[in-house]
Amino acid sequence: MYNKNKESFQEELCIHFDTDKHQIPLDVFLTTGISIDKISKEFSKKFFDSKLNPEIYVVPPENGGFMEILDLIVSNHPIEVAVTGWFLNFLSERYTDKSLKSWADKTGCLVFDEIEQEIKRVLNAKDNMLLNAKIALKLYMYSLSSFILADINTLKNWNMTPREFRDSFEAKNNFYESCLQPNTGIKGIGCSRKHYFTVKRNEFPNHITKLPANDDDVYYKLQKVIITNPTIVDDNMPWTGRLVSNNKKITFYMKDDDFKDKLIKGLCPIKSSNLDDEMLVYFEYRTVYGKNLKARVIISANIVYSFNEKQLLPIPDGLVIDIPQKDENPAQMNLI
Repeated sequence: MYNKNKESFQEELCIHFDTDKHQIPLDVFLTTGISIDKISKEFSKKFFDSKLNPEIYVVPPENGGFMEILDLIVSNHPIEVAVTGWFLNFLSERYTDKSLKSWADKTGCLVFDEIEQEIKRVLNAKDNMLLNAKIALKLYMYSLSSFILADINTLKNWNMTPREFRDSFEAKNNFYESCLQPNTGIKGIGCSRKHYFTVKRNEFPNHITKLPANDDDVYYKLQKVIITNPTIVDDNMPWTGRLVSNNKKITFYMKDDDFKDKLIKGLCPIKSSNLDDEMLVYFEYRTVYGKNLKARVIISANIVYSFNEKQLLPIPDGLVIDIPQKDENPAQMNLI
């Protein structure tokens, strides 16, 4: 637990679940905390240049529905916190007295005049864009709750895109996907202790978006593979085999339509059942994140260059086959 003797500011972020029973699955509870933590880290970086990094603690819920209450605490804070240009532009475009007053009234725990004065000071500043840490934490908490409750179209209007805020959108996807699981009993989501649920269950899919590919999560290799189970008819069924380079088992999806067409037409005959087929394949390895932010790798055979020693396509110059590196030939390594 944090040291209460430290000078600190504290704000409460309440994730309120509309349920028939005073319970939610453990999986949803854990995913909520993990997702909020991931969004929080990216928002600190994007909005406050990583200068505001509140610690997050879970507070026991109360009766009446189910609430996952998170305390955001900034200890040993600086007097002022820098605001990034992005957040300043966001405030300039979206801030109105009416909207801020409505938010302050709804939460019931904020001093509207104090926030309004601080925001106007920031908007009027030209070079010295600084916020008092106490006010920064309030806006920080507001940005978290607003992001969680806003659907994809609303976030797009706010100029928040999955490409710029990939980690946050990924965490938001995981949160709503976990809530959508069958038999969770979750009928709606809100960010208030009051029984006010902004997002209804039938709207949960509107908060899940397709993520752009992350360059760090995709890589390619040209590899020889022994096929142990080809799947010619069903495109959704994976193939299985083992890599020649290390005898490692591999499961992948065949994405080379020209090669599949040749297989169907008998132009690339498969060996008899007692023998294995060998292919030279250009594989794509893509890391995807599912429930609870667990990572898994999906492997796709994008191009088949040869099949059972029959060349189908010429190998591009510079593309090197992935084989174990040996002392006598150290140049043979993964090119991609």
